[in-house]
Amino acid sequence: MGVRGEEYLLRRELFRRLSTGEPVCDRVFSLAHPRRAYDHVLAAVDYFRAAADADGTPPDSRMAEAIEAIRSQRQSDGTWLQGHRSDGDVWFPCDVPTGEPSKWVTLQATQVLEWWDGF
Repeated sequence: MGVRGEEYLLRRELFRRLSTGEPVCDRVFSLAHPRRAYDHVLAAVDYFRAAADADGTPPDSRMAEAIEAIRSQRQSDGTWLQGHRSDGDVWFPCDVPTGEPSKWVTLQATQVLEWWDGF
């Protein structure tokens, strides 16, 4: 993505419009797998987690609200639910239907929170 792209997202706390402070779209907090062309807070934070793993940088505090949005969706059994299914044809479904516990969303969310909480 590069430094300019990262700063662009961080100035917007990963999900806000800079002009109004409102979320960029209604699905920004809908955690889903696979991502396809749509991004949400989990995808954005996971990008920064992977980049930090590569270069050793600590989490940026401007991601705090996105982190709490992810954390707040954790179910009592420790899983996260599939937020939505992307439109379009697929050869086969890669994950569970909307509203069911998703192993892929749970994996990403767990990795992100372990990274965030580890600093």
